[in-house]
Amino acid sequence: MITILGKMLVRAMTNKQTPEIRILLNSKTNQVDFLYSAVSLARQMHVGLQGMFIEEENLLRAADLPISREVSLRSAHEREISGETMQRSLRSYALNKKNALEKLAQKESIESSFQVIRGERMHWILGSNKRTDILFIDAKNDTHKTYQNLQYCRIDAAPLKLLYNGSIASQRALKIAFKLAQISKKPLLILNMGDAINTESELSEKIQLLLNSYPDIAVNVESINNEQVSVLLRKLHAFMFIYPRDIEWSDKDKYLENILRSDQCPIVLVK
Repeated sequence: MITILGKMLVRAMTNKQTPEIRILLNSKTNQVDFLYSAVSLARQMHVGLQGMFIEEENLLRAADLPISREVSLRSAHEREISGETMQRSLRSYALNKKNALEKLAQKESIESSFQVIRGERMHWILGSNKRTDILFIDAKNDTHKTYQNLQYCRIDAAPLKLLYNGSIASQRALKIAFKLAQISKKPLLILNMGDAINTESELSEKIQLLLNSYPDIAVNVESINNEQVSVLLRKLHAFMFIYPRDIEWSDKDKYLENILRSDQCPIVLVK
């Protein structure tokens, strides 16, 4: 009996220490670099990756309205849609995402799973990221030509950006940011936020220590304050934005919600 309980305890402790990585995919077709970054990070961290697809209830409700129409981008012809046809389309998108994830996961030799859920996207993200260690969220607006930029780092390439203030989550996010910059071959811009506890110079020292382990990555550090963050987020242009979840004032001012609604670039939430 003691042996069994001991094994259960060891297993529970092991599971607790294993980080969980999820990736929220949408119906966009061009997500090669985004998916590759998540899969490669999972491989480096020796963990599996769970893909998620949300059947958004607001789309299904809107499709049932009498005025709803679908317009073909090629012919500009309209046709009536319904909640049923919308659900079939979403299921088809989800299947494509599942196949893409499984194919890449198999190639990179990691375990993967996939789940389709129904709900409201913002509500699910705000609830799920508190339980998930690392959550990749794709932007709905496709602003990058992806795969070519993945293979060759250009001088004018949009960098990865990290919001960093020395908190526990931002320390984790810093390490993840370096890994993702190495995977994607993108430059990294660290937005350094000093405060009463962590001065800018102290944070810079922590960044420099980690930088020594990644000499091949182009890294810039920019000092910003709370007022500058709100301006930055309105004009966020990045290959990927890495956001620590324990910045207390960010929830109060709904910075995260504003970023998610803008859909300007993929986001990685780190708990």
